[in-house]
Amino acid sequence: MKQRLEITAISGEDLRFHKKPLKNAIVVVRADSADPCMTEPAAEDGTNPRWNKKLTLDVPLHGEFITVEVHCKRSSWRDHKLVGGVRIPVSEILGGLTPANYLHFLSYRLRDNYGIRNGIINISVKSTAPAYVMPGPQPELGVPMGGRKVASNVVVTGVPVWFPHQPCYC
Repeated sequence: MKQRLEITAISGEDLRFHKKPLKNAIVVVRADSADPCMTEPAAEDGTNPRWNKKLTLDVPLHGEFITVEVHCKRSSWRDHKLVGGVRIPVSEILGGLTPANYLHFLSYRLRDNYGIRNGIINISVKSTAPAYVMPGPQPELGVPMGGRKVASNVVVTGVPVWFPHQPCYC
């Protein structure tokens, strides 16, 4: 079973590639080893790009992390250069008692391949409720008694009782 997340890449702050302003910055989001979702290149170049792009991601319920990365886009996918990334624990978004469709606004410090700080990314995350599946008909439980069936969906607890005046044949 999977949980669907709507992640909106809002903007970046102080993003640089080799101490130079970015050109064609894109955001790549993936859950563990799932296929990545990516935005279009930012409309304006520079250190503070804005995307305002909604990405839909299916996260396994046992998933541990969501990876958000900012890349400089070159002519093809292989020419993308990693500017910075962050791994977000899924429990930070789906954990606790937050209701479905709750909108989180989050900002994370990005780090490059060497662990050096490289800007901030601002995102919003909304978890949508998993699709409700109507359960099938429940089988009748019970024991036939005297030609009729007694159905029961309750739990009965039996407690053994021993009286001191009777011998115990356990």
